[in-house]
Amino acid sequence: MSQWVEMTLGDCVEVNTDTYKLSEKWQFINYLDTGNITRNSIDDIVNLIPPKDKIPSRARRKVQAGDIIYSTVRPIQRHYGLMVDPPKNFLVSTGFSVVRAKEGIADTRFIFWYLTQDHVVELLQTLGEHSTSTYPAIKSTDIENLTISLPPLDEQISIAEFFSSLDNKIALNRQMNGVLEGMAQAVSKDWFVDFGPVRRKQEARRERERATGNGKKSGEKDPVKILGGLIKDKQKAKTTAALFPDTFGDNGLPLGWEEKGIDKIAEFLNGAALQKFPPIKGMDSLPVIKIAQLRNGITSKANRASIAIPEKYKVKNGDYLFSWSGSLLAKFWTQGVGALNQHLFKVTSTEYPKWFYTQWVQYHLAEFQRIAAAKATTMGHIQRRHLSEAITVCPPPST
Repeated sequence: MSQWVEMTLGDCVEVNTDTYKLSEKWQFINYLDTGNITRNSIDDIVNLIPPKDKIPSRARRKVQAGDIIYSTVRPIQRHYGLMVDPPKNFLVSTGFSVVRAKEGIADTRFIFWYLTQDHVVELLQTLGEHSTSTYPAIKSTDIENLTISLPPLDEQISIAEFFSSLDNKIALNRQMNGVLEGMAQAVSKDWFVDFGPVRRKQEARRERERATGNGKKSGEKDPVKILGGLIKDKQKAKTTAALFPDTFGDNGLPLGWEEKGIDKIAEFLNGAALQKFPPIKGMDSLPVIKIAQLRNGITSKANRASIAIPEKYKVKNGDYLFSWSGSLLAKFWTQGVGALNQHLFKVTSTEYPKWFYTQWVQYHLAEFQRIAAAKATTMGHIQRRHLSEAITVCPPPST
């Protein structure tokens, strides 16, 4: 059996070894700040061309292939990444620590796997919370002082390859989920915003009327085409297409349909002040679901609440949660039973199906995020009136 050696991370990596100096006068710079990467997923790299573009004073950390960038601000938010193929002249903010494995001692992917484990992230978050900063922040030495058990290099590589394959499968699943969500939103927009089936049925009716007037025969338009090709089976498509009218009412909506605020088609239950329901020693408890848990899942860092909380505040798999403050996000919960905290809505309806009201939340989410971002507060949010002002279009209940 191979021997694993316990050492500090500083013994097997270098941190912040390359610094960009203004005297270097690069022709262009690719720059990344901490807010533009989450869990190894980069949203936006800014291309800067001096002197036309001012180089941010924080653009100082040089990055090369194989480096790990790790946010020193609020580690629990997981702004980190493994730079496999970074662009040329790549700089990151001083809000990152740039971690580089020492050649012949450590494998970069193994170190990345270690640094992104929940217990390590939570430890760094705890260290940050004890800092003198106004927000949780760690120093590069906090990373260097971490203790790691390091196997021989060949084993590190094998372990890293195993976890990389898992990561690739997870990324593929997320990509597939993203595609499916995009398809669902496109169909929802076509059916309930652009009224595509109604318009296509209306045109088919007019074609039949024109054909009849000319003494020609004309059958029904293909129901598959009426539904935009979503349902391929003609009999199922015919049944579904029959639910849509073929004309518009005086209000400009499909005949019999009406506008409603999103709060009229679903109930938005705000979470409880769970500090009033502390866990009871010797009894089962529930993890508290806050915005951080909605974003990153349950970890050992999560607070606990008494299992005796009112039933309506218990969250189960499949429940749809919507954070109405902070960055605002909405998703189906899949992390087991938990307790709903303040700043989160549990969205339900006794009148409309889940797919219907959740798609309307997704449709309005970008506008809700814009409203929250415009608030001159430390944590932007929306108010109940914004739900009332978010208009949905609803067919009759029988449909």
